[in-house]
Amino acid sequence: MGERIPFRTTVDADLLRKLKVKALENNVDVNDILEELAKLYLEGAIKNIEITKRSKK
Repeated sequence: MGERIPFRTTVDADLLRKLKVKALENNVDVNDILEELAKLYLEGAIKNIEITKRSKK
């Protein structure tokens, strides 16, 4: 993988809380989880998910 660069986005507050708990349980950072999931998605390893655009509040 290449160098990491800053990336800012918004996510559901409850989802982020759960991600933080999982990250702590696994001794990793949230961005490590998100990065791994993004790789799996781009490689086609994550299929059959419906992604819908969320409107800003």
